[in-house]
Amino acid sequence: MKKFFLSAAVVAACLLGTVSCDKHGGELAPAIPQAILDAFENDYASAVNVSWKQKSGHAVADFTLPEADGTTTRNSAWYSLLDYTCDMNEKELLYEAVPEAVRLAFEATDYAREPWQRDREVDCLLRDGYESIYVIGVEKKEAGVETEVDLYYTAAGELVRELVDADPDEDYEEYLPQTPDGSVEDWLAQRFPNARIIDVDREHDMTEVEFVADGLVHEVIFRAGAFALLKTEYEGRSLEWVDAAVLAAVQALYPDGIVEEVTRYETADRVYYSVEVRNGRHEEECYLDENGQQIERPAGDAEGGVSVGEVYEQFVAGRYPGAVIAGRDDDDGYVVIEIRHEGVEKDVRFNGRGEWVDTTWDIASAALPQGILDALATDYAGYRVDREAEVVETSAGMAYAVELEGRNELLVLFDATGKVIKEYTDD
Repeated sequence: MKKFFLSAAVVAACLLGTVSCDKHGGELAPAIPQAILDAFENDYASAVNVSWKQKSGHAVADFTLPEADGTTTRNSAWYSLLDYTCDMNEKELLYEAVPEAVRLAFEATDYAREPWQRDREVDCLLRDGYESIYVIGVEKKEAGVETEVDLYYTAAGELVRELVDADPDEDYEEYLPQTPDGSVEDWLAQRFPNARIIDVDREHDMTEVEFVADGLVHEVIFRAGAFALLKTEYEGRSLEWVDAAVLAAVQALYPDGIVEEVTRYETADRVYYSVEVRNGRHEEECYLDENGQQIERPAGDAEGGVSVGEVYEQFVAGRYPGAVIAGRDDDDGYVVIEIRHEGVEKDVRFNGRGEWVDTTWDIASAALPQGILDALATDYAGYRVDREAEVVETSAGMAYAVELEGRNELLVLFDATGKVIKEYTDD
């Protein structure tokens, strides 16, 4: 599906025109087992401004620690109510204090440059037996709208997650350690003995494990204890590790295109690739088998039938009655739910808070609203209209992105009446 590089914030903007107590929380604190209070006292004897809450089977302490330079840092510790052990620590660090590999990886990205501004502090997640995670926050203001992105790195500088406009009260609950069952652990030991686990998620009869191995981010899904899908992502420097036949086939399909991301899918009976290519102002996606032959998107969803989450499912059911959910993906920090609705493939995008951002789908240019066709005929008579346009639906209304070629290349964003919202030029 063609994807134009338009920020949802730009489209929407154009269309619109606990109380801390004493050491252990005082009278407002929940009942915390004395064994946990003792463990906390032993672990963080210098903690001040401590408050407690209970969540997800844990007693959670939020507190500050004095640092050697006279400053204080914000911290939290999650103690299991079952065995009183500390399962996760969140520590606030100055950017300069994070591992050099993390800083170098971040500084090589566009997020390290204008218009993005980096937060002064970095959140560090420490979990016994799991990979440590460093969360760098950045923000920018575009068309009067602020956008925040959280970038999750391993200590080795591997980017494992990108999250747009996350909940400002994010407490990283989903990163609490969960032990994979025996079949998953055995599979990992055989296929990826050097795997470093990022996250484990169980839902119904599904177990999903995200891990890093050999410098790549992998995701394996088990259904009822049996292997169902392995998903491996390649981008940036790791693209050179993609099978040469696949890259050659993409180059033949899109001679002027730039491969941005390749995802390799392995199931019990086949291997195939999803390739995202930047082609001018828009993005193409194609599917190839392991020999580099172009194929249709495999039947069923690319995530192996895993539930996409109750929040997303309820939204799709309410806004697009009768829609069939075809899959879920993460794209540039957004969660993208792929659906088939009224015979059309659509991408429904959500931010890190689970809020709907926009829905996009392709439309034949000849099927654009009459007002847009009239505007194209009169105001852009010297241009050739691309065969397909894109519909962008937001809470503010509908917009239509049309690509034109003539004296220069244009991308024009119209409202449904044919009024130009924004025009982008590529000389």
